[in-house]
Amino acid sequence: MATIMLAIKMGSSSTTIYKQNEGFLLKEPSLVAISGSPRGKEVVAVGLEAKRLQSKVNEDGVISVVAPVYEGVLTNTELATAMLKTFIDKVCPKKLFKPNLRAIVCVPLGITISEKLAFEQTCYHAGISDVLLIPSIVCSAIGNGIEIGSNTASMVVGIGAGCTDIAVVGDNALIGGVNVGMGGSNIDKGIEQQLLAKFNFIISDNTAEKIKKEIGSLYINDSSEITVSGQDSITREAKQLTITASDIYPAIEHYYSKIAESIASVLSSCAPDVASDVARCGITFVGGDSKIMGLEKYFKTKLNISIKTSDDADDLDIMGAAELLEDSDLLKKVLLNI
Repeated sequence: MATIMLAIKMGSSSTTIYKQNEGFLLKEPSLVAISGSPRGKEVVAVGLEAKRLQSKVNEDGVISVVAPVYEGVLTNTELATAMLKTFIDKVCPKKLFKPNLRAIVCVPLGITISEKLAFEQTCYHAGISDVLLIPSIVCSAIGNGIEIGSNTASMVVGIGAGCTDIAVVGDNALIGGVNVGMGGSNIDKGIEQQLLAKFNFIISDNTAEKIKKEIGSLYINDSSEITVSGQDSITREAKQLTITASDIYPAIEHYYSKIAESIASVLSSCAPDVASDVARCGITFVGGDSKIMGLEKYFKTKLNISIKTSDDADDLDIMGAAELLEDSDLLKKVLLNI
């Protein structure tokens, strides 16, 4: 029986799959569309197809689009299984003989035993026979080219859609770290709440994300602006509003200040030589929301440590997991210490 090796990231916003010897074959929204009926609910689409159905209505009623991953963990294993099985069928088309599937799965740092079990059971029910769970932040460090086997400690901060991981790595081990249960989606919600409070202006999640990506800034006096469509919360009429970066700064800064506090807390719990390594080498930020304008200056001011970011910040975790698939010696070392 042929064995197929996969690297999988089921994130709050998207799911990515890498197949050994073939590369990255799938990246789709972590969404499942379900329709209700007297006989129960039925999965009608997943991924990109589910995203397209978010505003559609069928004859029997509204199609609900559900995200089975929240803050990096599985909140609905049944729907997560249906989603993952569909994705695996796309990258591993069914043949006469069923292949033996093995996978490295990126997971948030510090998840509980029950949360780990949810990932394992979801993978098993989706057809994967052997599952290795590895913290996403460790994979991100590897994907970013950080020598995690070095005796010099490195700190990596991953700001994902659902959560933020802060980790110190070295000697092929996870020296310390913490998972902060908030990420880019919380920042989007903060923007929505800020605009509602300040302008009585209602916007969608997608619009909030667009605002964040286009004018989101950690420079307090940034004058960048964008015009978006939404709804007046009082009259319920549709309207357009021009928003500046300074309008949403309080909502954005609130979340990044929490991350800064968590980084300081992790550093304070490290041994003096480890903290000294981090202070000397700096902190590496990865994840989509590490790309926000002014991040390097903001955190250097807050922490008095140099900050580095990556151009490939979005997918470094799955890139690192793919590297582990291709380097069995490195994988063995990581598994011994993580």
